[in-house]
Amino acid sequence: MYRRTILGKTPWGKRALERYFSQDSDREQEQDVDWLLGAALLMRREVSEKIGHFDERFFLYFEDEDLCRRIWEAGSRVTYTPVAFFVHFYQRESQVSHLWEVLTNRKTRMHIKSGVQYFWKYRQRPSARLVSS
Repeated sequence: MYRRTILGKTPWGKRALERYFSQDSDREQEQDVDWLLGAALLMRREVSEKIGHFDERFFLYFEDEDLCRRIWEAGSRVTYTPVAFFVHFYQRESQVSHLWEVLTNRKTRMHIKSGVQYFWKYRQRPSARLVSS
């Protein structure tokens, strides 16, 4: 909600987004993370066989967060490594500049819908990474 609404401009919204995107972490250090961008995600075959593939309910957006959460819940780890390098050309198709664009930008609505679905799916459940730690 912070990312796609005016709430992200508030002081508490900005702090929440900084935490969400781990802006205070050292990108030069290998570290466990909650999730990784799906375009840069590698997974062992046995983990994939154990947890399944992407949840098809997430047509666009949040499918990588969901997959990584299920990896943690299965007892495996999601680890960021600075050794790997890739370039992802964001198109930012769901980004809006004005509130009224939420109504006119289909990708923005899909992003919000996927976010609601994700948080509803895991409602009242602590972060799998925190429980596994």
